[in-house]
Amino acid sequence: MNAYILGAGSTRGTLEKYYHCSPPPVAAEFGAAIAKLAEWQTEFPALKKVAEHTGKDLDDLGLVEIWSCLDYYAKLQKALPLQKPWDNESRTIKKALLRVYGKICDKVAADSSLEWGKCTLGRIVENDLCPGDVLISFNYDTLVEGLASSIGSKPLRMVGSSFFQDVVWVAKPHGSTSWRMDFSNGTLAWQESDGRPLLTSLTGIDLDNYCEPVFLGAVPIKSELIREVQEQCGSPLVHEVIMQQWRSVVEAMRDAEKVIILGYCFPIEDQYGRFLFQEGIRLRSKQSNPLRVEFYELPDKADKTAGSIFGALAHSGLEVTYCGQLTAVERAEV
Repeated sequence: MNAYILGAGSTRGTLEKYYHCSPPPVAAEFGAAIAKLAEWQTEFPALKKVAEHTGKDLDDLGLVEIWSCLDYYAKLQKALPLQKPWDNESRTIKKALLRVYGKICDKVAADSSLEWGKCTLGRIVENDLCPGDVLISFNYDTLVEGLASSIGSKPLRMVGSSFFQDVVWVAKPHGSTSWRMDFSNGTLAWQESDGRPLLTSLTGIDLDNYCEPVFLGAVPIKSELIREVQEQCGSPLVHEVIMQQWRSVVEAMRDAEKVIILGYCFPIEDQYGRFLFQEGIRLRSKQSNPLRVEFYELPDKADKTAGSIFGALAHSGLEVTYCGQLTAVERAEV
């Protein structure tokens, strides 16, 4: 069994040449991506006020800095003499995330005019995925699961579904643009009735109708991981489903023969994630073969990412191989 770990760099690298729009950003580029949108200051007022509050241009703010500022003010308000200078911050940040990671990625995955077999992600989805493999996507977008559903030869099922044979498993430890938390009745839709991943992203209109996607924030204290918080908020299913995703990550690290990493760098701020990865590694049998890791990254970031991999997956005999950067999908010649 192989485990495939995908981060925002996999989507950005794959869509680098997609002509309809700028590619979905990695976390550090988030503010700049929003600032390129027309009318962003009126559509996302909380982000405008975060930029003013920090004294920076939005172009210079990454997702971690923006979301951490919003989140700390929400959680630590009583310790702060200054009232938060924005409103509806949760809805605003989620609406912004849907704009850059939502419908555009749904659309691209279903675009049959693209030569998927000539890009890295397409080749892996089309040729390499085997039954029993696990796709671990830390991306909010649905690109890889949509692509695997449209051009892959193996059926997909979400981890935690009923027992299936001959399927590729999908885990989304940070949630998805397609997961629908309905606060009007306390339900959470995170998979189809037969266990297939949901592929249709929510929109800003859904947010106005008491529904929200489930996103684990780029923040130090992730509320979705705390059972008591989710119970108090009336959404205990969020905690249960997220725990299910992470349990599958731990089990994949325990059982994988090889780990293939595409555009993910094991960010140091995700301490809980690193802990869970290491627990999975710790469960590996001493008699098992050395864990082989292959990773794709931009050349100028390869050494740093390799260091992060060794730090996050510390394991005796760890074999790490750099495979170059992801090649982008291009439109088929007519």
